[in-house]
Amino acid sequence: LRRYKPNLSQWAANIVNEEYAYIHIFKNGGTTIFFQTDRRHVTLHHEDVQRRKWFAVVRDPIDHFLSGWGEVGNSDRNQRLKRLNLPINAPYQPGGPERLPPKLTLDYDTRIQRYLKLVKSVVGASGWHRECHSFPQVNFLLDENGNIPSNLEIIGDLQELPSVLGLVGFEYDPYVATGRNATENLFVSTFYPRRVDLLSDETIRKLCDFLALDYYMLEYPLPESCHDMGPFGYTNWTAIPRKKTDRPQLTPKQRQEQLAQMKRQKEMMKGRKPQKPASLYSTFPWRDGD
Repeated sequence: LRRYKPNLSQWAANIVNEEYAYIHIFKNGGTTIFFQTDRRHVTLHHEDVQRRKWFAVVRDPIDHFLSGWGEVGNSDRNQRLKRLNLPINAPYQPGGPERLPPKLTLDYDTRIQRYLKLVKSVVGASGWHRECHSFPQVNFLLDENGNIPSNLEIIGDLQELPSVLGLVGFEYDPYVATGRNATENLFVSTFYPRRVDLLSDETIRKLCDFLALDYYMLEYPLPESCHDMGPFGYTNWTAIPRKKTDRPQLTPKQRQEQLAQMKRQKEMMKGRKPQKPASLYSTFPWRDGD
């Protein structure tokens, strides 16, 4: 029941170079890849995608879910702006002409629980639904039979995207525009912040259950509230084989310093074979007997 395939339509992949295609898991660097490659998204069944090796990037499961929530919230706002004949993504002005819906006044935890119900309601539905931005990330990688395609070779963390691109033979350009940063959108950062600390244990456990495939397949540690949960027949999450790493969130200044350091390293590494970042995966648990 957890192995369903979202309808990605024409936004499923990008051709990166002659050897690799990027599989677009929504809210995981798709806009950055578009700017870096200067190539539009294509369908997963495009012949140029099918004949290449695949790679993708992921992020913390709940952080990804909340990022999708912000995407849907911003989409709702743009529809309201359109009705007011205001430009899409116009800077938010508190007390301005746009009217905020009553749901934005609800407490944070209640809003997330309601959104989770909405996301679940479109699972398996026909057509494209914007709520799929919050689907478990592994589901974006599945084929129609619920399996991992043999083309998929590499999964890395979103924060390692420049290194992942280097691994597949594409030189990341730090001077090219990057994807949308929700923290720079005043409306999203005000009304749709990614604040796990504001969630109740009950809500976190519901999210862990919905995102169980990500926690099972990827390396991200479970929230403390979910340590006793056991999906897929496991009696304890600690029985699930995965690496444990800490992933501190970088500040904008730290990101700039990281990009500057990477540029210096690229000059030093010219002519050498790219090294694989430690946290990248190339295999999956259910390929070993499930």
